[in-house]
Amino acid sequence: MTESQRTPQEELLAVVLDPLGGYPGTRAAALLDASGRILAQRGFRDRGHAMSVGSLAAALRASGKRIGELLGDTGILRLQGEGGARTLLLTELPGLKHPLILLVVADPQPEQIAFRHAMQGVARRLGNLTISEGVQSADAFESSLMSSLDRLFGSDAAGEEV
Repeated sequence: MTESQRTPQEELLAVVLDPLGGYPGTRAAALLDASGRILAQRGFRDRGHAMSVGSLAAALRASGKRIGELLGDTGILRLQGEGGARTLLLTELPGLKHPLILLVVADPQPEQIAFRHAMQGVARRLGNLTISEGVQSADAFESSLMSSLDRLFGSDAAGEEV
């Protein structure tokens, strides 16, 4: 398959998530729209956990953006949370028609500085991909969310946590 024959999801996987998978300690990565809908993912095996993580990541992005606005900073949002066993990296991808969120779950390690630079490079490579329909009605969003989860995890998928 040539690059011009890729679906939008295949393009997202090739341009964004596949390169991140080569970094040491990467456990999972997801590309989300601003509402938390998972557009593409690698490493999440349980659809329920992925859906919760997506919703919470969208809430973190919205909260972080609003806090930044209140403090006079309207720049690109980048958050890093460190726990005992995992590090959560969340960044907004600029330059697209609709805001996207890149979420990465990784083992804590010194390579994260290089990892953050790689995430910035991925954001630059995204260009002007068209991947989201924008704001939807509540019913259309719910239907879209469920069909997206079915596509990514299968209709009856359950499994291990990340």
